[in-house]
Amino acid sequence: NYYTISGRERRHTIGGYPDWTATDARKEARRLRRLVDEGGDPLDDIAAERAAPTMAELCDRFESEHLPRKRPSTQREYTSILEKHVRPFFGNHDKVADVTFSEVDNLHRRITAAGSPYRANRALAVVSKMFVLAERWQMREANSNPCHSVERNHESKRKRYLSGDELGRLVNALAAHPDREAVDIVRLLLLTGSRKGEVLGMRWADVNLGSGIWTKLAADVKQDTDHVVPLSAPARQLLSEIRARRTAREKVLGEYV
Repeated sequence: NYYTISGRERRHTIGGYPDWTATDARKEARRLRRLVDEGGDPLDDIAAERAAPTMAELCDRFESEHLPRKRPSTQREYTSILEKHVRPFFGNHDKVADVTFSEVDNLHRRITAAGSPYRANRALAVVSKMFVLAERWQMREANSNPCHSVERNHESKRKRYLSGDELGRLVNALAAHPDREAVDIVRLLLLTGSRKGEVLGMRWADVNLGSGIWTKLAADVKQDTDHVVPLSAPARQLLSEIRARRTAREKVLGEYV
């Protein structure tokens, strides 16, 4: 029995025989007494531990509050990482505040050993962002991200260019292809060097054929700022042809190229 600082009487049961001997129980009672004398509350500590947010709860909040702000492709990738790697590794009961560097490093090494070094790096980035948000959401102490100092796998930049023969065959295939819109998409990819999703999302409002500028908005690209792309003469000619055909066919230009 003990009294809290506020004067509340409480009873803490250490355990029962034979799991606890009288000697061990006395040692534990002395430890608890010192804790109470210092202003602590053993029962309150136990209750706080039980109520502490778990990794499963952090994953749920991450998916419901953070992922909707990301592009659909990013949402799919992050959800896959959570379901295949993060949730199974930490389980339903691991506490957010208790996760250590060693555990995160073990997760990263496990995914790497399975033959997915790049995937391991992506998983580490997701978990690191989760712990940044956990600190903001007061699920964990500030400046305690366990992902810091985990050594990432080396990634080689992958570059692939069409050879002269390949480019010639592609041009011939485009000339013979019946789907004019699909052909225009591929040609814009070749002429601008942009990603497929960026070309598919190109809006007329972002294209200035007079100055030869295409402004990619920050929300549509991986950078955090707008990205201005100079359009070559062939790219401007192709866009002019697309605009003329669209206007002649549908009378309305529409939002997207």
